Amino acid sequence: MHRPTANAGNLARVSTGESPDLALVIEDHHLMRLALIEEIKASMPECIVLGAGDLETALKLLSAQDYDLLLIDPGLPGYDTSSAKERLAVVKALIQTSPKALHIVISGAFAMDDWQLYQGAGARGYLAKTRVVPGSIAAAIRAIQADGSCILPPEHSSNLPDFHYARLTQREQEALDWVRQKSKTTRSDALFEELAEKNGIDASSVQKFYKRARAKLRKRSAPKDYW
Repeated sequence: MHRPTANAGNLARVSTGESPDLALVIEDHHLMRLALIEEIKASMPECIVLGAGDLETALKLLSAQDYDLLLIDPGLPGYDTSSAKERLAVVKALIQTSPKALHIVISGAFAMDDWQLYQGAGARGYLAKTRVVPGSIAAAIRAIQADGSCILPPEHSSNLPDFHYARLTQREQEALDWVRQKSKTTRSDALFEELAEKNGIDASSVQKFYKRARAKLRKRSAPKDYW
């Protein structure tokens, strides 16, 4: 069934951080596409999410019904990913086909010059793929609510190895990662408050997730050098 045409209220709702009804992730790398879909599902549990691995599939989906949120990888198959002109062509085609949606570009080839072009085409967010972590999409939408746009350039790589345990929930893993990667001189309560503000939750909840993660790791006798 063709979905009713989106109106300005739909975009306003998404832009104010409320969960969109329907989202589309356009990303050619299968695992990255699934990761972005899972991120939306975790942050916006009422949202239905579809994925497309190429521009043709995405345009077909957009022609069939209206979407509230698009996450766009501008480096799609059939286009020269080294060409700013062709990356912009991908973004423009998707935005022109879904003018009432909220558009966030997520790129592994982040360039500040591209942001000016994407913003001119109607995108409201631009994120480096290396900055996409649990909670980052919801945080980007909240930033758009507050400032009208959101940009997250790449950060310098951490020297810490990744450390994961399958028994941790997404929130527990995120709290553990947040504390591990921050300065050892920063107080734990300040770290909890930072992550709480980032995710729009209480600092006490972050502390609970962190303590539960450590309890699980102690029970598992995980090597303490990494946590």
